[in-house]
Amino acid sequence: MKINYGNLSPQLEIAFTIIACLLFAGAYVQWPLFSSNQNSYFLKGLADAGFGYLSSDRLANQTDHIPVFSGLVSLIHRLGINWAFYLLHGCLASLYAWSLFAFVKHTNSVRSSFIAPAIAFAILTFFHASWMVDRLGDLVPGLGQLPSMFRSLTENSTSGMAGQYILGPYLQPSAFGVFLLASIAFFLNKREYLAAVCAVLAATMHPTYILHAAVLTTAYLLILVVEKRARKAVFVAVLTLALVLPTVTYVTTFFGATDSATLSNAQNILVEQRIPHHAKVLVWFNLAELFQSCLIVVGLLFARRRCGRLFFVLTFCFLVSVVLTIAQILSDNQGLALLFPWRTSAWIIPVATAVITGILTAKVIHWVTALKSERITRLVIRSAIAISIAFLVVAASLGVHRTVASAHAIRSYDAVASFVRSHSQPNQVYLVPVHLEWFRLETGTPIFVDNKTHPYRDNEVIDWYERMELTRAFYQSMDTLSIRIAFDRIRRKSPVTHVVVVRGETPNLREMDDFKLVYEGDKYLILRVEKTVEQSDSLGSHP
Repeated sequence: MKINYGNLSPQLEIAFTIIACLLFAGAYVQWPLFSSNQNSYFLKGLADAGFGYLSSDRLANQTDHIPVFSGLVSLIHRLGINWAFYLLHGCLASLYAWSLFAFVKHTNSVRSSFIAPAIAFAILTFFHASWMVDRLGDLVPGLGQLPSMFRSLTENSTSGMAGQYILGPYLQPSAFGVFLLASIAFFLNKREYLAAVCAVLAATMHPTYILHAAVLTTAYLLILVVEKRARKAVFVAVLTLALVLPTVTYVTTFFGATDSATLSNAQNILVEQRIPHHAKVLVWFNLAELFQSCLIVVGLLFARRRCGRLFFVLTFCFLVSVVLTIAQILSDNQGLALLFPWRTSAWIIPVATAVITGILTAKVIHWVTALKSERITRLVIRSAIAISIAFLVVAASLGVHRTVASAHAIRSYDAVASFVRSHSQPNQVYLVPVHLEWFRLETGTPIFVDNKTHPYRDNEVIDWYERMELTRAFYQSMDTLSIRIAFDRIRRKSPVTHVVVVRGETPNLREMDDFKLVYEGDKYLILRVEKTVEQSDSLGSHP
């Protein structure tokens, strides 16, 4: 029995793919501006654009490791179109969806049909919109742990190991890693030059991806040589080197070692203190990473049967990652740890999930079309298409509404942030508890230091860590003399003018003549510094 299950012309397939990618982007809920890592990655760009008084912030004036992204942030803010940050993330989400669907197509035997892309996009969107299951869990308490289990499954199937990922819920440099997926998709379609450009673009926006672009390009070159296209391989290699050279030159020029001791000290601070959850295998590897490893292997096995080019690219990159990871474990080399060789999993895993989705979609369609009743087959196919499209539309509508609502929601620190913004003046520097990562961007005011945002040049990392230690010592001080000694050391590094304390978590500075209360909220207090460093010198030198 031959069933026509929704044939698509090339033009209709393109149109549906574009619409489905946009719906996917809508369903991919974004967090509000200045969330989490944005407090680090937006700092330099906003400071350059004249946001508040951030141009006076010490960290904003240190070596920028993402100059192109910072320039983009600066441009958008200067133009006064902050909604463009959401739009740009939506465009990256659309490109991400297009890339994943390209992998589905290359592993799906069902061609020129409507049902295959409809089901595939619905599945991919469902896996990236697990917030819908959380919401269902709130509405139906009887589901128990099922929503949280499903969220864990989807997170481990769409993000990488060591808590690293590509797209994420907000715009940041790592989100441009979607161009690595687009690079592979273009290569599968034999658009090798576009593949090279996309790989380099990812590395340009986030230099961490230089290693990824190099490994991907090497895989491309090997395939071209095996296919007896050595001339094309040479052209691709030259193009890639020419495009990536400015980024490599910038990194080697501005982030070279001050000296071996300083570099070693800075690397130890980052690996052991700041990001062990990303940099130490024994810290981040657990059952979730074991599941992800199995997922990659299954994806490779499926790709091997359907798409030789994709299989070789994924296998080569995965093996390089495994070899470098083993080398890092055996050598305990902290420099290699900070290259994050396991970070390739952040894009290999979504590709593997897409490959598995393509295979399973093809299997389901095959079973349906093998039914003996043509009437039932047509009913099932039409129902599947209708349900898939309805789900995409509903998910996108709810997702956009959720994104907009969260962007306008009142945050717990809005009151204190509003006070600081309205009273900020030039030359003010705030000392804040190290966990208040939001303070800079929400107020536009320089701070002494925070735990979230750190520099990347070795000597600057050491200075950042010293500031962290001084700040912790101040907030852990329990008596007046200890507070004055700790604060005196801070003031010798920076002319701090105000201190923020969390109510009930620190000593009552209001009883000291050194500080004057200027703001009191439900959670935070702000005190103005009444003594200068010269005045505090009367305390004498302290060990």
